[in-house]
Amino acid sequence: MKQPDPQQGRSLSLELSPAEHAAILLAADEIPYQIHHAATIFEFLGVGHSLGTFDSKPDVIISICKFAGRALRSIADTEGNHLSDLAYKLRKSKEVNHDEA
Repeated sequence: MKQPDPQQGRSLSLELSPAEHAAILLAADEIPYQIHHAATIFEFLGVGHSLGTFDSKPDVIISICKFAGRALRSIADTEGNHLSDLAYKLRKSKEVNHDEA
């Protein structure tokens, strides 16, 4: 039987600057769309490869992969960093609030 969590029902406080708040909201809104776009690219490449569409055009696959790689790195460096910062602040907030209890 699962033991009740003594922290359940407690709230945590977290301070964000207006700029951090805006950046995190934008990142959280954008990430699902960017992941969807990346999945579409991989599906396109998979279907194109299985149908032989790219057999005579290997440079097309190379270009798509390079472009997609650059886009994904950019997303990781911007939205990913904002969400990572939020995760850090959430962990620290829980530690602070837990210590206050």
